[in-house]
Amino acid sequence: MINSALTFDRLRTQNVPRSLIAFNHALEDWSECEWGCAVGGEVGELLNKLKKRLRKDDPNASQSTLKDVADEMADVIIYLDLLAAKMNVDLGQAVINKFNQTSDKRGCTIKL
Repeated sequence: MINSALTFDRLRTQNVPRSLIAFNHALEDWSECEWGCAVGGEVGELLNKLKKRLRKDDPNASQSTLKDVADEMADVIIYLDLLAAKMNVDLGQAVINKFNQTSDKRGCTIKL
């Protein structure tokens, strides 16, 4: 059984070497902009799946399942982690910082 407890650290330790081993693609192969474009491409695919779920009245639009949408969400996170790795950004810490900053700005006591 696969361990389902995911952390950003666990993703990073597996994601960077997998990119090289499975895709023959090292972080250094692309610029920050190219990794960012890959993230954008995956976001576009996610939006397309969401659009297809919305268009239930269009017989010509293929329907996207929740699994299809979840798969695209995962692709976004995976590529975003590779961009963060390329830029030496601790994605987990960045999320904590931004979440808490926004909570403070909105007068909300919920923090990470």
